[in-house]
Amino acid sequence: MENSLYDLAEVLVCDPVASNRAATRSALYSLGCRHIEMVGNLRDFFEALENRPPDFVLCEVQVGQLELCQAIRALRHGEHNYNPFAIVIVTAWMPNTTLATEILHGARSGSDIKRVPYRHQDHAKIVEIASA
Repeated sequence: MENSLYDLAEVLVCDPVASNRAATRSALYSLGCRHIEMVGNLRDFFEALENRPPDFVLCEVQVGQLELCQAIRALRHGEHNYNPFAIVIVTAWMPNTTLATEILHGARSGSDIKRVPYRHQDHAKIVEIASA
């Protein structure tokens, strides 16, 4: 995705920690993203998916592992007016095999899954990798 297209992308960020949302917004803004919706819980996440189907979804699994994985699956199947081609980035502070399996079941293909070392400073790099 060219930098000129980032300003057109609809981005949805879901993280229960306000400081993490702020860091993510800052990184996305530095890339050129201007349409960024921030939510801190699953209820608002589902509402945002319905109201404005995003092109990018960045979410912390801490908001609710099972429900989030179900939302990714629904997104991939185009349910509820969701964009099935949205780029989904899931972060997890304590990833495990069960979580990875659940996310894989919701993913469109193996190419959806990219495991990268994660630090808040790397938000912009992760978005660039995912959108390549």
